[in-house]
Amino acid sequence: MAAAVTAITDSVHFAHTDLVNWTLVADDTGVILIDAGFPGDRDDVLASLRQLGFGVDDLRAILLTHAHIDHLGSAIWFAKTHGTPVYCHADEVGHTKREYLEQASPLDVATHAWQPRWLKWSVAISRKGAFTHDGIPTARPLTEDAAAGLPGSPAAIPSPGHTGGHCSFVV
Repeated sequence: MAAAVTAITDSVHFAHTDLVNWTLVADDTGVILIDAGFPGDRDDVLASLRQLGFGVDDLRAILLTHAHIDHLGSAIWFAKTHGTPVYCHADEVGHTKREYLEQASPLDVATHAWQPRWLKWSVAISRKGAFTHDGIPTARPLTEDAAAGLPGSPAAIPSPGHTGGHCSFVV
């Protein structure tokens, strides 16, 4: 399914597919993404940018709530190919760079594959690049100074649990 994009406010839009979601925050200086789907969601992320009238060059930054592959997937490509800055909470930077990994392994997923819904889900996420282990070497913590210059002036609010450095963003 292509990403459906819903306006939450004039500047905040929510995009979702059957498997993942991301948020776009826009102003007259460009747009930021909060999360970026799986690696295989890149075309949907690009389409959601275009739907709001933006292109790759308008993407000011990608902010990650945490570094599971279903949140940082297409951010790998944006950072590597376009030099898009990627920010996360300071406690999640090492995870984003893949200095360590806090994520289910293929074996963890396979142990549930006998369940029909898990099998269907496992196949779907595999096709989207779920077992990619690439990180983003240029990831850095979102500082107040960096946030002040971005659309929505996002503030990272620590909400660890899902991962050690998980955060929520207030815009």
